[in-house]
Amino acid sequence: MPLCTLEVSREKYEALPAEGWDQAAIALCEAALEHVHRGLEIPVPDEEWRILVRDGITESRLSVSFTLGSDEYGTGTIFKPSAEQIHATGIAVFESAQRSPFAVSQVAMEPWSETTFHIRQEEEASQDLALPAAFEDGAGREVGQPIVRLVVAAEALQSYQARRENEPSGEVKALEAVAGEMAGSINETLGLPENCVRSEVVVAHRAQTLYSVEVDFPDVAHGYLFGPEERLHLMMKVEKPLNGNFSTKEGSATFWVRQGKPAADVVTAASLK
Repeated sequence: MPLCTLEVSREKYEALPAEGWDQAAIALCEAALEHVHRGLEIPVPDEEWRILVRDGITESRLSVSFTLGSDEYGTGTIFKPSAEQIHATGIAVFESAQRSPFAVSQVAMEPWSETTFHIRQEEEASQDLALPAAFEDGAGREVGQPIVRLVVAAEALQSYQARRENEPSGEVKALEAVAGEMAGSINETLGLPENCVRSEVVVAHRAQTLYSVEVDFPDVAHGYLFGPEERLHLMMKVEKPLNGNFSTKEGSATFWVRQGKPAADVVTAASLK
């Protein structure tokens, strides 16, 4: 499933007129995802977008993450578009973004392999899965410093009202506790040193999904990649705290378990000259 993330500099955000801002940003993400579905020939309509307002950047940027692998979309085939196909799609997304009011300076196409993705279903109960054999004595593998990232849509925060209001710290702190519980669960499951797994909460200005949980192992050694059963177990470990918390147990939610670093194809104006 493709995930489109639009990052807009706070300076650009403050300069744009409030009326129509959200609609234009959402339209940009939806157009990008349409190009991705068509260009990469993704056989299912599922998609996700989010819009972040960032301090510390001067230009807006857009990234599209998508998963590769055997029977990735339940069609019985391997989904692995060619590098040329990915690059051509990135160019189409970039050219589309150039026609938006956000002055997008770059588009990054990020293919992820060895990944597990899940959409929370209504009335879904957290499952207690048997511990995979590989986890019985701890991970026994080089995983670097994993991170659990909880991305929450601002609309999920009850006191987030005004368009340019700062995030309510009390609610964010409560979400940080949920993310910390998720990280602790991964830490314990893998038998890692205390506080090895980091956690963070990101508040999205707008997002298609209220809660999106990303469990990333960017530094895992290639010979120690997690298999499908292990990734599913880790995903269920982070789903349980989200489903068990009063403030996060309802609403749309997605879960990602990713490992390694994607070989991003980056398109900029300079690269097209």
